[in-house]
Amino acid sequence: MKKTIHNRFLFLLGCKIMEDEIVHVLANDRGVGSTVIIDNGEITDFVEKVKNVGIVPEILPKETFWSRHEQGCYGTNQFNVVILIQPKHLHSSPKKLKDTTYKTIKEQEPYVDSILLFYGSCGKAFNNLDNTYYDLDVNVHILGESKMSCTKQVTDCISAVVGGDEKYHSLLKQYPDALFFTPMWSSNWDILFGDIEKSIKCDEKKKKFFKMMGVKTLIKIDTGINYETEFDLKIDQFAAKFDFKVEEIRGTSSIIEQCYSDVKGELYLS
Repeated sequence: MKKTIHNRFLFLLGCKIMEDEIVHVLANDRGVGSTVIIDNGEITDFVEKVKNVGIVPEILPKETFWSRHEQGCYGTNQFNVVILIQPKHLHSSPKKLKDTTYKTIKEQEPYVDSILLFYGSCGKAFNNLDNTYYDLDVNVHILGESKMSCTKQVTDCISAVVGGDEKYHSLLKQYPDALFFTPMWSSNWDILFGDIEKSIKCDEKKKKFFKMMGVKTLIKIDTGINYETEFDLKIDQFAAKFDFKVEEIRGTSSIIEQCYSDVKGELYLS
C-alpha cells in the first residue's frame, strides 16, 4: 500500500482505561478530516462518548477500513485519525499485551503514517520500543514526559494523568496504602485482580485480598475529563463495598495533550 504525503493517518491505539483521554484529544482537535473507529467489539461506550462531543466517526471493521483506504476514499490533504480500543483483559499479562499490540500495529502499518500508544510501560510490556518495533516502516510513540516523540515513557495510565513519574512516585510515598482511580478505573476496577479474578469472585474474598495487600484508601483523581458518568457515585460505592476512605487529588491532561500535539506535529514535518 503506497502512502501519500498529502493524506496523513495517525493511529491511536489504547486500552479501555484510557478511552476518555482519547476522546479528550479528539474533542479539542477540530483539524481532523476523518475519524475512523475500528470495530472490534470493544467500542460501544467509546463511540457514544465520541458522538457526544460532536464528532461523527466512521465505524468500520479493520478490513473495510483497509479497503476504503486503498480505494482512495479519504480524499487528499487531510489529517485523519484511526482509533482502536484494545480489550482491557490484556492487562493481566504484559507479554500478551505486548504481543497483541505488535500484531495489531503490524496489521495497520501499511495504512497509517504514525502511531501513538495510549499506554505507559504497563508492567514493562512496552519497554524498549525501538527494539520492539524496529522492523516497521512507521514511527511508534508512547505516552511520555519528553517533548517530541514522547520518548521518556510514563510508568502507567495513573502516572500519565497525575503529571508524570516524579509526581506519581511522590503520591505513592504520600499514600502508601492507596489505590488510585480515574473515572475509567472506577468503571473497570475488576481488572485490578487480573487472572485471579476467577478464584475470588465474591466481594468478601476481594475485601480480604485488599486487606492482605494493606489497601485502606481510595484516591479519586479528578482528571478534568468528565466523559464517564457517575464517577462520584461509583467511587462512593466501591469505597463502601470494601471499607476504604476516600481522598481526592487534582490530575492533569497535560502529558496526554502534549504527546498528541507532538506526534501530530511530527507528521507534518515528515
